[in-house]
Amino acid sequence: MKNLLKERIEAISRKDTGALNRICARNYQFINSAGVKMDIAELKKQIMEAETPVKLSTILSYQPFITEDESMAFATFEIEEEIAGESRDITKNDLIVTEIYLKEHSRWKTLLTHTSQKICLLPN
Repeated sequence: MKNLLKERIEAISRKDTGALNRICARNYQFINSAGVKMDIAELKKQIMEAETPVKLSTILSYQPFITEDESMAFATFEIEEEIAGESRDITKNDLIVTEIYLKEHSRWKTLLTHTSQKICLLPN
């Protein structure tokens, strides 16, 4: 599950929609820290249109939970991102990410991602 998160972050930064198809379930949903909800098609569209300012993403903590029958799971992550702004200043962004996973054909797929902003430190 930790690898799925890393792969999804990398796929978004590379604008690799094929990788997102492998990682995410068909009915995948993404909810950002502002509460905006997107399905996989909307997320791909936004990724292709947006700049990718995230320079570095570090997982600070990770706590997985798997159901007894191992058909579903969820994990909570604390992530620190370094984001390059328009003025090239680096902003640190701390997020809490919760993901829900579903096992499809004996492979884990991400079903839902919810991000909450913990702290955003602006440069001086």
